[in-house]
Amino acid sequence: MSFDKGFLEMMPQTITYLAYSSISTDGFAAPTWTSTSAAKSVYGRVQAVRQDVRSVSTREIVTTTFKVLLAPWSQAGTSDTVTVTPLDKIILPTGFLGAGSCSPPIVKAYPVQDEDGHHHNEVWL
Repeated sequence: MSFDKGFLEMMPQTITYLAYSSISTDGFAAPTWTSTSAAKSVYGRVQAVRQDVRSVSTREIVTTTFKVLLAPWSQAGTSDTVTVTPLDKIILPTGFLGAGSCSPPIVKAYPVQDEDGHHHNEVWL
């Protein structure tokens, strides 16, 4: 991994990551994610930004939004990699955007690469 552990000093929040699992078969076709017992805690940094963002379906969203930078592995160790996609779910720390924890929809997400490989994840909410 090319991620320098010194960057963790700039990632003060703990974000919960749930990988996309499937579409529910209950007739509503809602997305389902891995169970909360399989959730991963990831070091991250939440930044408020104002930027024009295009979703995966290229729909333009002009708003104040949040960019979340996530380490490329969970807090469990470097062998437990995390690559966030727009179908996944992240839960921000308690009280960050309101009372309790929250899980805003992911507008876009992608791994950021450097010359050595996966450096970190960038997630737009």
